[in-house]
Amino acid sequence: MLVSDLDGVTKLWVEVLEALESNTVDRYENAFWKVLDMGDDIYLLRLISQTGPVTNKLSNRTCRIVMNKLNKIIRCNILQMFAIDWIEDSLKTGQFEAMDIKEKNEHLDSLHLFS
Repeated sequence: MLVSDLDGVTKLWVEVLEALESNTVDRYENAFWKVLDMGDDIYLLRLISQTGPVTNKLSNRTCRIVMNKLNKIIRCNILQMFAIDWIEDSLKTGQFEAMDIKEKNEHLDSLHLFS
């Protein structure tokens, strides 16, 4: 598959990865701004998970924007709410009961962490 065959968001993600792989001094700055311009928090989280903390490689402005967006994502508890909704639904449908004890415990441990 050629890059030209990809959808717009995937093309932008390829550009982000190319920016990261470049040997330029501002590669992290460029990559983070490409993602920030996309306005997609999932891709921001993907980039953060790939780079780890790189605050020393970002301008003060970019670092502040990324940290503020990350803080808002964390505070909205959306991932926790997704997990709770899926666990509740699986209990209603009997899917949770079909899981082995290790799987159940993993999910229950997550619920405990949320509290």
